[in-house]
Amino acid sequence: MDAVEDGLLGGVTPSTLQCLAQSTTLEQLHLHGVILHDTCLTQLALGLGNRSTALKDLSLDLLAGGSLPLAQALGATTTLQRLHLTLTHSWTDATFLKALAQALSHSRGSLLTVKIGTCAVLDDATAAVFVEMLQHHNHVLEELQLGRYRGIWKPHLTYYLKLNRQKRGYFHANFTRLTKQRWIEEGLIPVRHDLEGIFYFLQMNPILLSE
Repeated sequence: MDAVEDGLLGGVTPSTLQCLAQSTTLEQLHLHGVILHDTCLTQLALGLGNRSTALKDLSLDLLAGGSLPLAQALGATTTLQRLHLTLTHSWTDATFLKALAQALSHSRGSLLTVKIGTCAVLDDATAAVFVEMLQHHNHVLEELQLGRYRGIWKPHLTYYLKLNRQKRGYFHANFTRLTKQRWIEEGLIPVRHDLEGIFYFLQMNPILLSE
């Protein structure tokens, strides 16, 4: 459902948002151009928390401040795969983004893509929270765009996202169940042209270096 294409520009009721988010058939919900106040975002978060929701793709605009319940719900979702947030020009508070990164640290592993569009330049402190999340906790997220961020943490973000695309989460989850042969066939061989990938997997499981 695309609110812009369907001519629904303006406000929507909180109850409508909750119903849409917890729908068992709706897979895409695009709300760009729709005014979402705190009450609406709270109800949207409640809808996302419903285990029967089928939503896989969510796009919305956020006014300055965001919503902490929404950040927590996005981290806990088990169905959502793609998230696109557009932040308003007046965005200056990074509390929501840091809360989102922390929520993704405890993610159950459904979000693969997170795109955050903003004209504001995110600072290094905010980016560092996302790096911490990717380095130590979230091994599933494959694509992350933090607006126009090009700061000191950009190479780290790129590195860990690449490792996630190389399915390091699978190897962490199945570390003791995989034979050495499967580690080689499923882990090392696919990254044989990537020195960083090879080093990561060898460091992760040094037994691969043994005879």
